Amino acid sequence: MDNNSSDIIYHYCSTDTFMKIIENKTIRLSNIFKMNDPLEINYLLDDLDKKVLDFYKKNSYEFESLDLKDDIEISEEFLSTLISDIKEEIKELEYISYIACFSSSRKKDYLSQWRAYGNDGYGVALGFDNNVLHNIVKQVNEKNLNFIFGITKIGYSPNEKLNFIKDQLIRSIFRSLKNGARNQNYKNGNCSYKNIVLTDALHSISAILINAINYKNKDFKDEDEWRIYLTTFINGIYSESFCDFNEDIICGDYTFKNQRFRNDNNKLISYIDFCFGKTKIIKEIVIGPKSRIDKDDIDLRMFLRNNGFQVENIRLSEIKLNF
Repeated sequence: MDNNSSDIIYHYCSTDTFMKIIENKTIRLSNIFKMNDPLEINYLLDDLDKKVLDFYKKNSYEFESLDLKDDIEISEEFLSTLISDIKEEIKELEYISYIACFSSSRKKDYLSQWRAYGNDGYGVALGFDNNVLHNIVKQVNEKNLNFIFGITKIGYSPNEKLNFIKDQLIRSIFRSLKNGARNQNYKNGNCSYKNIVLTDALHSISAILINAINYKNKDFKDEDEWRIYLTTFINGIYSESFCDFNEDIICGDYTFKNQRFRNDNNKLISYIDFCFGKTKIIKEIVIGPKSRIDKDDIDLRMFLRNNGFQVENIRLSEIKLNF
């Protein structure tokens, strides 16, 4: 983990959801496009045109020696059209990322989180061991499955977003410009330079989409969020590697349950439950400021024990509310 990490990250939820997590030993990953900030990918791409043109103006000399036919010139107009086409292709991409949201230890007992995610204070906050979660992610990815599983701390700074675009996406687009000039299909006249570049550049889509998960609008900065994410995507390029989760996927001690659907406020939302099995992953339970559960509740202790959990650190929220 990096220096910005938390040893424990907290998942705020209702009491019903808490019970399901304990009984089923699962973390629910829901479709990111049905969350409270569905425009995250657009947020990441909104200034792509400007950044590409700025990069080109500073580095145009690199493209003067490319072996291009007389009717092709890399110019600001050409690049603007290319970026527009890339954005259109992204819109056509069948892509879903599933996420589960947590807050850092600095937000382990935070009023706004209780109100938004902890059933207005009647729920609980489960403290998950971040080191264990990172180890689980590592073990799953060692299986080389056709999806991407990860855990990340969310960035809210516009500068972080722009730096990612500049360092990851833009450079790969300009590599595609160079690759296109060397492509034999272009040299032999079998395909246009623009289409060659576009096809090559679209391989960067995975970087765009996967890393979009790492960023949220600065209006959500107060959440200090961590995410577990699972990403699948498919288009003409990636169709052979699409994973549709029609069946359970077993990864050693862990299982991704088959894709299911639920109704939430008249929205149909797809989700995938990640089963962590017997892994000792929950280190702390914080009981909400309005909850009727006591930290020494014998039924709470029996409920945890009967489901294979031994959580030593159970405490009440320190937030005082006026009723």
